[in-house]
Amino acid sequence: MTRKGRKPTWKILDRGDVPDPTLEFAMLTCLGCGAEAELPVVGLAIAQIHQGLVFDIGPHAVPKRIQCRRCRRFYETGE
Repeated sequence: MTRKGRKPTWKILDRGDVPDPTLEFAMLTCLGCGAEAELPVVGLAIAQIHQGLVFDIGPHAVPKRIQCRRCRRFYETGE
């Protein structure tokens, strides 16, 4: 946890199909610096493989473009 009990989050640059606010989050680790933070998602993320998430059966979505708050590295979904 960070200061004042807040959990670390990714900086969302483009939410894509993920509504705001959302109640579902997945922990995602940055490949650049190793920081782990919550990412808003649609669906149940069950694993992380490299910089991708594996979801359970059903509808799912992740933000289109995010940035690590620690090392400032950008990630975006490929279409």
